[in-house]
Amino acid sequence: MSFNVRLTRRLTGGLAVLALAGASWMLLSYAHWVYGIEEGSRLLDRQDFPAARTSFALSESQFEHSLLRPILPRAQYRVLLFNRVRLLMEMKQDGEIAPLLEAAAKRQPWVGDDSEYHFWMGNLQYRKALALSDKQARRAGLQQAAGSFRLVLNSDPGDWDAKFNFQNAMRLLNGMRDKKEDTTEKMKQGGMKILREDTDKAKEQQQKLSPEKRG
Repeated sequence: MSFNVRLTRRLTGGLAVLALAGASWMLLSYAHWVYGIEEGSRLLDRQDFPAARTSFALSESQFEHSLLRPILPRAQYRVLLFNRVRLLMEMKQDGEIAPLLEAAAKRQPWVGDDSEYHFWMGNLQYRKALALSDKQARRAGLQQAAGSFRLVLNSDPGDWDAKFNFQNAMRLLNGMRDKKEDTTEKMKQGGMKILREDTDKAKEQQQKLSPEKRG
């Protein structure tokens, strides 16, 4: 066997080992990333907010610095992003929500077209509106919120959380127009579907209902 043949075989074998090692690293990195998202979601469901926030922050950092980012599944990143928003809503860290969503939409343009993006923006706009004492500013905030919920319903008419929130925002706007608006406390007590139990559960539960009960 000639030297060139032996060298070629060694190089081929070495490249195969490197390729296998690279594939293994990619699989382990992906599995670790997904595990962090799932663990953060479990902690959020248990209302262990500090631990959930730490887990989500680690997963987000892995996403930002990963060489695999262009090929990581959109569905997993979607769960990570919107569960982070859900967590911030739970913790009443409203000031962090819009920058988080807007930055994500800038990096990943599809985010800004996602109905869940508009759902959470609507909730944020609604809560901000309730905190305003100026009636004109409150009305403008409620109109923003209603507009966001309308965008959700345009793409997903069966989203019952968004439908409830849209109807509630419109009720408040109509009350203000007719000068019969509720007091701020009554508006707060009226409630909104601010929090989903899970970003994807609502649709699953809706599909399980018979058509006449879906609304």
